[in-house]
Amino acid sequence: MIWQLQILFEQKHPVKFLLSRLLRDSGLCRFIKIHRRGYLLHLHPASLPMSLWVNPNDRNSDSDVLRAILQPGDVYVDVGANIGHLAIEAALIVGNTGSVTAFEAHPRTAEFLRQNILLNKLANVRVAQAAVCEKFGWIGFTNERSDDQNSVSEHGEISVPMVTLDELLADTSPTLLKIDVEGFEKFVLLGANSLLERTQFVYFEAWDDHFKKYGYSFLDIFDLLFGKNFQIVTFTSSTTLKQVTRDASIQSCVNLLAYRDYTAIAKRTGWMLE
Repeated sequence: MIWQLQILFEQKHPVKFLLSRLLRDSGLCRFIKIHRRGYLLHLHPASLPMSLWVNPNDRNSDSDVLRAILQPGDVYVDVGANIGHLAIEAALIVGNTGSVTAFEAHPRTAEFLRQNILLNKLANVRVAQAAVCEKFGWIGFTNERSDDQNSVSEHGEISVPMVTLDELLADTSPTLLKIDVEGFEKFVLLGANSLLERTQFVYFEAWDDHFKKYGYSFLDIFDLLFGKNFQIVTFTSSTTLKQVTRDASIQSCVNLLAYRDYTAIAKRTGWMLE
C-alpha cells in the first residue's frame, strides 16, 4: 500500500492518474477516446494509452521528430510500434502516396495497434505482429503488466514469430526507420543489412542499461551504423543536434538520430549541428 501511494504522489497529475486506473480496472475505458494531434486513440487498458490520456503532451518530442523529417510520399518503418500513435502520425503525414509498416511483437498490443489504425480509417499502414531480429523463427517475449516495457527474453512467458527487415521489406526504401525495442536494437540492425543501405534516417532508443541486458554496448550500434555511412547525433534542443562519438556513455534512456547526409536532414528540418 505504501509503495502504491508513493507511485501516486510521484505523478504530475495524481488525480487523473488515479482516475485512469479506475477506468482501466472497471472496464469503462473502452468508452473513451484519446484526442491527439489530428487523430484518435482508444483508451485501451495498457500503459501507453493510459499515460497519453493522463498527459496529452506525453511523447510529443517523438512526434515532433516525425513531423520535422517526414513529408508526403515518404516511407516510414516503425519497429516496436506499441499501440501505434507514431505510426498513425506518420501515416497522416506521408499520406496516400506514402506508406507505413508497423511491427509490434506482443499479440495483445498488436491488436490494440490494429484497432487504432481502423479507428482512424488509415489505408496506408500495414501491421506485422512479430519481433524483428537477425533471423527467422520463434522467440520468447515477456508479458508484463507494464506492457510498454515488454521485450525479447529467453525466459519470456509467450512465444512470438521473429522476422528480419531485409527479408520482409526487400522492396522497401525507408525514409525513416524508427526502432524502440527495449535494448534489442542491435539485432534489429543486424537483420537490416541491406535495408540500411536504402534508408535515409534512423531514429532509435539508446541506453547502456538496456544494451547490457543483451550482452553488448553502444559501440556495437555505432559500428553497425557507421559501417553504413551513418553519423549519429543527439538532441540538445528541439532544433540543435550534437555529434555522438563511438565511446559515448549513454547513462539515461534517450532517442538518437542517425543520418548519412547532413545537408538532407538540414534541408528537411532546419536543424543545426553544434
